[in-house]
Amino acid sequence: EFRDPTYLSVPGLGRFDVNFVAKFGSFEGRVDIPEDARSKDYDVYLRISGASPYLGSFTVGDPRLPTAGLTINAPEWALPTANVTVQVVARSLIGPAVGGATMKLDWRIEGHDGKEELASQEEITTNSTGVATVVINLANLAETPSLRSSLAIDVQWVGPTRELIEESSSVKLRLANIKVTHIRSLETDVPGVGFGVATDVKDLQGSKVDKAVAINLVDVQKDLERAWEAQSAGPGRLSAVATAPLEGEV
Repeated sequence: EFRDPTYLSVPGLGRFDVNFVAKFGSFEGRVDIPEDARSKDYDVYLRISGASPYLGSFTVGDPRLPTAGLTINAPEWALPTANVTVQVVARSLIGPAVGGATMKLDWRIEGHDGKEELASQEEITTNSTGVATVVINLANLAETPSLRSSLAIDVQWVGPTRELIEESSSVKLRLANIKVTHIRSLETDVPGVGFGVATDVKDLQGSKVDKAVAINLVDVQKDLERAWEAQSAGPGRLSAVATAPLEGEV
């Protein structure tokens, strides 16, 4: 049996009357938000039959439309020992560049399997054209980033109207702008079983690489380091190794 509710309770704001419709077993209520209400989440409870079941919550805030934006210009890939140049561009949404904008830039190496945590934070400021440039010298780190790791970049900026603007980017750390995928016609590791091998070669942006490919089959159980090699072997030719145990006839 649904009884007539007494009121809505919103801790921090007070009690509010409700209109109960017995015919439909429903009610409606209105919560008035005072001008001096704190910006936060508020819970709503229904006082009924001596109990106070939880109904839900709502947020009081002062949302502000963004007036500016951020763009991070960074390379798609870089060598693990490279100097990586990152440009951060601050712009107003009505057109002009934003000079003199101070931002926080955090970077870290993700996927590194060494002992050291490779990360740093610095403050950057845009010039008169709205551009801030920072060079991250990977060669001077405590450890060389692992192959197949990535440089993650996060930028935070409190904009002209005090809104928080965030942007992120990442740089793949590789020996070359190449991704090699090997495909076998038969998934087997039984000696003496024949299978075919095909190789799909793309750059790190996903475009096909129209070059001849030489495949060297190795036992990755014995030589894990070579299993991830993919490097240029001269004009019009690539050298790569398989990424799975290949024991059999080819």
